[in-house]
Amino acid sequence: MSIASKPRYSDYLSQVDDTIFDQVWSPKLAVLSADLSWIDEMEAQNNETYSRDFEHDDFPTYYNWPKSWREAFEAAKREWHLLKKAHLERAEVHRVDGDVVYILGDEVWFSTNYYANGDIYKMAVSDRDKEHEFDSVVSAAYALINDFKEWEQTHGKAYEMANILSKIERPFADLISVVGTTQECDLCGGYALIAKEEDGNAICCHCASTNS
Repeated sequence: MSIASKPRYSDYLSQVDDTIFDQVWSPKLAVLSADLSWIDEMEAQNNETYSRDFEHDDFPTYYNWPKSWREAFEAAKREWHLLKKAHLERAEVHRVDGDVVYILGDEVWFSTNYYANGDIYKMAVSDRDKEHEFDSVVSAAYALINDFKEWEQTHGKAYEMANILSKIERPFADLISVVGTTQECDLCGGYALIAKEEDGNAICCHCASTNS
């Protein structure tokens, strides 16, 4: 029996901006934006033109910000994390493999160890969804939860065995490429056809196209 890949959260959900961070960062940004002389100095030093609009692509990147800007931004992130934690205290919490889905009213929040060190982000229906056409992000979240449970019941044991066998054979990975073979993807955890190897990681076709 062929082993179907695990349901990928990115086929159901995608990250969107949440207003919680804006509420914390906007007041700090307004104060900081009162003095943008540091951008004038950057332009003179680099002979380039930068935007004064924080939302613009040509605004200086984080690593070019003055210390006061970076410290204010990091402080905003810490406040943001605490506010998110408080906001989600009453949420339903569902674990999907190593990922966590939070459902609160008509909102869905999500964290995965494969992105941003497991930080929690607000989600919308994935624009990759061509099959389900979910009517809401909550419907998409429950579909992910239920599809994973069904996958686990149908393919979980076979997947685990294949993964064990793959790791037994893995000592030969330095000598033999796994590209073109069916292995566990080191990015998404799916048991799928490997498209490439990068920095010692086996990457499936889906992840290779997504992260290219």
